[in-house]
Amino acid sequence: MAVGVRKDIQDGLERVTVVLGGVEVSYLSGSLDGPDPGPLLERLPSVVPPDGRIVSQLVVAPLSHHAAGMEALAQAGEAVPWPVTWIDEGGTGVGVQACVVAGAPVRYLKRAGRPVGAVWEDEHAHHCWLGNIGAADPSMSREAQARATFEDIEEALGQAGMGFEHVVRTWLFIDRILDWYGAFNAARTQFFEERGVFDRFLPASTGIGAANPAGRSVVAQAVALRPKGAGIEVREVESPLQCPATDYRSSFSRATEVVRAGVRQVYVSGTASIDPCGDTVYEGDLHRQIGHTMDVVEAILGTHGLGWANVSRGIVYFKAGYETSEFERYCRERDLPPLPVIITQGTVCRDDLLFEIEVDAIGT
Repeated sequence: MAVGVRKDIQDGLERVTVVLGGVEVSYLSGSLDGPDPGPLLERLPSVVPPDGRIVSQLVVAPLSHHAAGMEALAQAGEAVPWPVTWIDEGGTGVGVQACVVAGAPVRYLKRAGRPVGAVWEDEHAHHCWLGNIGAADPSMSREAQARATFEDIEEALGQAGMGFEHVVRTWLFIDRILDWYGAFNAARTQFFEERGVFDRFLPASTGIGAANPAGRSVVAQAVALRPKGAGIEVREVESPLQCPATDYRSSFSRATEVVRAGVRQVYVSGTASIDPCGDTVYEGDLHRQIGHTMDVVEAILGTHGLGWANVSRGIVYFKAGYETSEFERYCRERDLPPLPVIITQGTVCRDDLLFEIEVDAIGT
């Protein structure tokens, strides 16, 4: 793997570390069988360097473990200052991911007393990672909560001196997604039209079905950056094997790419078994849906000279009732390198889609 990327495993957590713009950034991923994420959460501090700060964290685990899990994360009785996005869609295992920054001061953001983000800078850009963003009032209509989620992202970005034009990646965890994904997309599209997002570039995104401890209809994460000068480029990436998602009224790009000092960082959106016409293919056949989806992701990475060895982080989502070991079987059959991903359960945005994967990758 190029550009000085280091991969290792410590205390059961896979770690991918790269120095970007003079700042060390690490991506941590860990999984366990069973419903209790406590052992993973308790190990997390041992993997963070002395001058490191967690800037964002995702926990995929039963909602019934949320209170105990947050207590396990807290050190010396202090509140956790970084955003923790906790989701659950009924899987049998647990997964934890985190981003850690070392070598730069980190400033944490709050909204309504709740940690929602972290800000830092390197040689090339100001960075902001947001998490656990959602409507303050979960009793509002689902559509109103969707709108409020994007407005809250915008408000948190304002605290960081940024706007929605600086967002490169979003994650949208949507409770009961199949009941209202069309209405959610309409709310997102309206917000993007009002903010001129379509006139610039569309962020990469994952929209997946999952519940959250607050009972919100949507919780979100986002990555944003504001370049310091001309030495950094951010652009939308097309998929060689799929049509743009906007062709079927879903407002996200297939991927986004950030290029700085010869280093490429590609964020591939949540990707499923969809063909160039926007139709689901291999309905009912999990193994072939996995194969088609992986071919699509490989083609996106390949257009930028990257491959599976360049993956720094990812999440695999299976529809409830389907065997997650099928992904590991596919990777063995294709002789893929070990991937720093967590494998979990999530409701994909169409009832006939059984599998989805998202990845980030770094290379030259």
